[in-house]
Amino acid sequence: RGCLGYGGGGISSDGSSTHQRPVRTLEQLDNTPVLAVAMSAASENDVAVGHQSGALGVADVSALSPPRRLPARAAEVQCLAWMPPASSSDARSAIGILAVGSRERAVTLWTWDGERTSLLATAPLPRCPPHLAESQRGRLWVALAWAGHRRLGESSDDQSGDATESQTRVTDESVARLVVASYGGELLWCDVRVDDGRESTSGRQETLPNVHFSKFAGDGHSKTVFCISVRGNLAVTTSLDRSLVLWDVGKLTKRWSVEGLGGFAYHAAVDPEDPRRVAVACGDGS
Repeated sequence: RGCLGYGGGGISSDGSSTHQRPVRTLEQLDNTPVLAVAMSAASENDVAVGHQSGALGVADVSALSPPRRLPARAAEVQCLAWMPPASSSDARSAIGILAVGSRERAVTLWTWDGERTSLLATAPLPRCPPHLAESQRGRLWVALAWAGHRRLGESSDDQSGDATESQTRVTDESVARLVVASYGGELLWCDVRVDDGRESTSGRQETLPNVHFSKFAGDGHSKTVFCISVRGNLAVTTSLDRSLVLWDVGKLTKRWSVEGLGGFAYHAAVDPEDPRRVAVACGDGS
């Protein structure tokens, strides 16, 4: 039910394992379980924490102060993801944008500058498809992940599969793509302007235009998606239907899928050195 921060661990120079020790124990926002945690890409000390009750906060792990609570709604927080910096020069200067997936059937976007927060937008999910069974309608898990940056007006076909090359090409007029799981395993996407959430020269915060979701092309999962893992222009999703699907985030299409896993595929992680290599954790322990 709590959240620990660890430091001092890793592998020593002689290859032996060193002991990890807690840096601090974060104060809980309430007594419900913590369902989601995400480290900020803009500040190495900021961590977002979401509870089953819907309580949402951001803590500075280097300070002794309690987490700053965000005025979130009373719907369990299922997934958190910070927008990555547009470039390495922005990594410590940009205002952080936090995407929150919850059972309120919407994705909320928040800004965070280390002290203040504000709600940028609430993007409702599309209506539940009529062909889903009643049990599937109530089984909603809103997984989400950011999929890099691209220039406004740039064709998706021109996007490189390499995340580093993509980041070096972005300008101030760029967007970050957000990939979201919805009802019955549907995969959605939307583009969010990188400069949204920053203050204008007049000192007023820029307003975020309405965010609307569109669907990926092709048949993907038939049941709830648990995890979205992104590397460059590739996204891997795992699902209750015991399948693994690879998507092209630039072209917004399905590439291939693997079915017949030993159990429910709860999580997947893409190798940062080789995006074609994926580790999958299944419900049968494999």
